[in-house]
Amino acid sequence: MLTPPSHRLAFYCTSTSWGGLEMNMLRLAGWMIERGWDVIVYAVPDSRIWTMCGERSIRVQAITIPWKYGDIKSASKVLSQLTEDKRDILWVFTNRDISVAANVKMLARFTKRTIKTIYLQQMGIGVNKSDALHTFRYKKLDAWITPLQSLANEITERTHFPSNRIHIVPLCIDVETDVNLTLTCEECRSMLAIPQDGFIIGIIGRLDPMKGQEFLIESLPALRASYPQVHLLIVGEATLGTNENYADVLAARAAALGVQSAVHIRPFRNDVSVFYRAIDAFIMATRSETYGMVTLEALMHGTPVIGTNRGGTPDLLHHGAYGYLYEPNDMQDFIRAATDCIEHPDLTQAKSRDAQANAYKHYTHDAECEGAERVIASIMAV
Repeated sequence: MLTPPSHRLAFYCTSTSWGGLEMNMLRLAGWMIERGWDVIVYAVPDSRIWTMCGERSIRVQAITIPWKYGDIKSASKVLSQLTEDKRDILWVFTNRDISVAANVKMLARFTKRTIKTIYLQQMGIGVNKSDALHTFRYKKLDAWITPLQSLANEITERTHFPSNRIHIVPLCIDVETDVNLTLTCEECRSMLAIPQDGFIIGIIGRLDPMKGQEFLIESLPALRASYPQVHLLIVGEATLGTNENYADVLAARAAALGVQSAVHIRPFRNDVSVFYRAIDAFIMATRSETYGMVTLEALMHGTPVIGTNRGGTPDLLHHGAYGYLYEPNDMQDFIRAATDCIEHPDLTQAKSRDAQANAYKHYTHDAECEGAERVIASIMAV
């Protein structure tokens, strides 16, 4: 660990949503504070980030949402706040906030201030971004942190960002907080009111058409034709203001297909270990998940994983060594993967044991913090 905290960190995020990105940012802020770093979170007042900072006793400063790219006035305010708070590292977490970091960096030169900028990527690049505007913005970053080698490759292929400033640091899990291996499967199934004798496949996360819950329901009739013991557990809640009645949509779809008795929809719960310990296999059904923290949670719990062969999931599953992969939205291929998982229990458990051992070696929160500290050391040495 670096000797903290001669450098003071500002975590800047204009997001007003509450999902994996925001949770990961606050996890990292809390972990770095525990390790002795001086961290302030810059957030939009009354956002969920703002509220959670208060609940976790993390210092927070109010910011406004700038308009895209050229909002120099907002950047000037951020620079003034950084100066007042004695911050020398500005850390951003969303693609749109890179513009703020670039403008702050540019203004700092005129005031003879030294501000180092870091971007922690949690979404894919998407389309090619090697144009002049993106190149200008990215040039102002001192470090670009990405969680996977495949994403690092994407950066070099689709941008002009210097490869020597790309750092691979996995997003990680706090094992002590998020993993409870003392619960038994029977206890967890009782808590969730699901069958004790079924083969339970499960999915957890936001209820949304993009997450693949309906695809899994639609796969049940064919899967249960061969394996009538298979049940589906869906845990999650809809996002306020978006598909708020999606649980009802899913229940109606299950009823229309005649599998309502095999589909169990439960609200999200903070003790996620109850979910992972209750199921026989976790399904990552999103068409292309950049970096599934729920997949990582499943690996930490030693839960078998069946995931889509897109995005970051193949990397997390070491291209099938740590689980089973299927092509997105391909029902026959999903049933093939589920069949392999069900019919080869010894192989399935061996994959899960290896995956869990690898996860405990590379994906604990200490590994993420140590990676972050190496990045800080590298940019402050220049």
